[in-house]
Amino acid sequence: MAKGIDSKFVHYGIRRDDLSMIEAICDAEGIDFDWLSEEILKTYQG
Repeated sequence: MAKGIDSKFVHYGIRRDDLSMIEAICDAEGIDFDWLSEEILKTYQG
C-alpha cells in the first residue's frame, strides 16, 4: 500500500474506499457521480 496523502481524501475529505462505495450507489440510483462529487461532496467537505 502506497504511503502519503490520498488525493481523493484531500479533495473530498473521504477515504478512497468510501468514495468508491458512494460512486457505486450513484450508479445504482442513476445519480451523476461527477455532479455529486463537485456540487455536494467538495462543497461540504470537513
